[in-house]
Amino acid sequence: MKIIQLPLYEDQYYTYSTAIEGARFTLTFLWNERDNGWRLDIVKEDGSPVLLGYKLVSSYPMLADYSLNDDGLSGYMILLPKSKEAGLLKTSASAMAQYYNLYYLY
Repeated sequence: MKIIQLPLYEDQYYTYSTAIEGARFTLTFLWNERDNGWRLDIVKEDGSPVLLGYKLVSSYPMLADYSLNDDGLSGYMILLPKSKEAGLLKTSASAMAQYYNLYYLY
């Protein structure tokens, strides 16, 4: 099993490109004020969407419920707390980057 740590930032909206399982993807993170939660878009290098508006939750194997093998993703993401204070995920946009690490496992 391989593990990739994906960077998190304190901005309310940010995008970056990264290699996952040998392919390039663009990840877009958006803080949603209405539900006090983070949303994730995953787009292939050619611009075709893989997943849009996925709500990030902690300590759950995100993406495992989807069959994304045709899109080049056979694993899952997991958002793990750095410490006991990690229960603060929904308190502010900056809480995720401060209290959590995001990993992709395959």
